[in-house]
Amino acid sequence: MEELRLKTYQTMSLSLPPKLIKQVAAQAKQEGKTKSEFIREALRQYLELQQLRKAQAAFSQRARERGIGDESDIERIVDEARSQSAS
Repeated sequence: MEELRLKTYQTMSLSLPPKLIKQVAAQAKQEGKTKSEFIREALRQYLELQQLRKAQAAFSQRARERGIGDESDIERIVDEARSQSAS
């Protein structure tokens, strides 16, 4: 039997310009969500995007440190690895 989990939330107040409040309300209504649900999802997506950008920046830095500048470098490395494994 699956255990029922209750979601708990904390209330947070924030100030938004009237135009943004209207846009949030309209989009939430269009998506069949409450304004709170809509804003929670928007914040989750924003935070996930920020994490992705950090990971991409770290990956790009590591690639540059290894002499990988663009796709042609990656293709060259893959071709070299294939040649070595075929030998």
